[in-house]
Amino acid sequence: MDWRARLRQAIDATDKEDKTVAAEAGIAKETLSRILSGEIQDPGFETMRRLAAATNVTIGWLAGDEPFSPADRDRLIDIIDYLSAKLRPASSRPEPNAIPLIAPPGDQFPPAVPEEAVPAQATPGAEQDPNAVEAGQNSLSAGDRYKQPYEAAGDSMIDAAILDGDVLYLRKAHNFADAEGEIVVCSVDGSIYVKRFFFRNRRPELRSENRTYGPMIIDRSQRFEIIGVVIRVARNLSRKPRRN
Repeated sequence: MDWRARLRQAIDATDKEDKTVAAEAGIAKETLSRILSGEIQDPGFETMRRLAAATNVTIGWLAGDEPFSPADRDRLIDIIDYLSAKLRPASSRPEPNAIPLIAPPGDQFPPAVPEEAVPAQATPGAEQDPNAVEAGQNSLSAGDRYKQPYEAAGDSMIDAAILDGDVLYLRKAHNFADAEGEIVVCSVDGSIYVKRFFFRNRRPELRSENRTYGPMIIDRSQRFEIIGVVIRVARNLSRKPRRN
């Protein structure tokens, strides 16, 4: 396909009349007709640049240097997104996977790391998941729950080397920016999760470190709180049954 055929294809793809494209490119309709017919052999770089802009393609595509037009690329992106959704594992799901640990009388956990000397800021509210399971209650106030260790449950964080039964120690998250990209323990409508946290499009997003599980997008109808940022993981190699 030569560049004139590509130009004709690009014009047709806009669903605009030739005179409209010519006007947007700043040339007469007759000039465009003479370019398309081959009467004008060399329209010049500036004219080609304006025609490319008017038809939403690049000069490189008109010249045949690029295999796909912008419209082609948009369609390919749609196809890739469609196939990605279809090929996503059928078991993709959010998973409640952190349990507050309360030491029995006479038993002690290692002390939590002291809070950093940074002024705390209020964490913005949000909310989340219809499949969440009610989490057990703990004995600390909401603002102090980061001082308590948590036990990971399930396999949704295995690619971050957090396994079922691992004990997680936290620090306070001073705001969403402080927790961005970090692994956090958080509460979603009363259920507790350990996930990697992102703040995208003004909404919290929780991601597992296991491709089996899909992301959790927090919406405004849900109660969301970052309990703390995970800073240390302890593993019980004996794998005794979890305390209830």
